[in-house]
Amino acid sequence: MAGEAENIRLLTFVTGGEKYAADISAITDIIEIPPITFVPMLPGFIEGVINLRGKVVPVIDLARRLNVSEEEYDRHSCIIVFSIQSTAVGFIVRRVGDVIDVIPAQISPTPDLKSTVRAVVTTEEGYYKLIRQEELVEA
Repeated sequence: MAGEAENIRLLTFVTGGEKYAADISAITDIIEIPPITFVPMLPGFIEGVINLRGKVVPVIDLARRLNVSEEEYDRHSCIIVFSIQSTAVGFIVRRVGDVIDVIPAQISPTPDLKSTVRAVVTTEEGYYKLIRQEELVEA
C-alpha cells in the first residue's frame, strides 16, 4: 500500500466565503469560541487571547488576517488551534469542513514563499487554498 504512505491529511474550513485547508498534523484542537480577552496594542487581526486548559492562547480572526470579507460569527464558527513552533495559536473560522486525504499531485505550490497561501489543492469537490499558518502569525 505504497500509495497510502503518500497521502496528506488536510482539514478543510471556510472563512470569508473562501475554502481553505491546513495540514492536520499541525492542529491540536478545534473548539467553540469561548470568551476572548481583548489585549490593547496588538495588530488589528488579533482578536485577543483565550485560556485553553490553563494556557494563554492568542486568537487571530482569519478572515481579517487574510483580508477577505469578514463575517459575523455564528454557532458554526469555531477556533482551530495550531501548534506553531511549539506555541499554540488559534484561528477563528466560519465553518470547519471535512478531513480529506490528498496526494502530492493534487497540490500546486504558490511561487511566493512569503505568501499566506502555500498551495492550491484540487479535489473533486473543488479547490482549497492551503494556508501557511506560520506566515499568518507574522505582523
